[in-house]
Amino acid sequence: MLTTNQVDAHAGHLNEKAITVCTDKVRSDACQYEGGHDDLFIGTCQYMVETLMCVRNQPIQKIDALQSIKATEFKQKAIDNN
Repeated sequence: MLTTNQVDAHAGHLNEKAITVCTDKVRSDACQYEGGHDDLFIGTCQYMVETLMCVRNQPIQKIDALQSIKATEFKQKAIDNN
């Protein structure tokens, strides 16, 4: 007799940060939160396991890289304004 073990890809514990950022939002609102290792997760609030949470829909970004880009853009704007 063959049996099949089915695993739900979204089963398991929910990320508390992903839930917290959607506390005062509704489904499909934009959201983002910092994960471990200086990762920035960007997505929209969606229902998962009957809980509204931030679901990533963009590539994971490194926060250090984002800060460097923003600093460079800020410097460039300052140069352009002079």
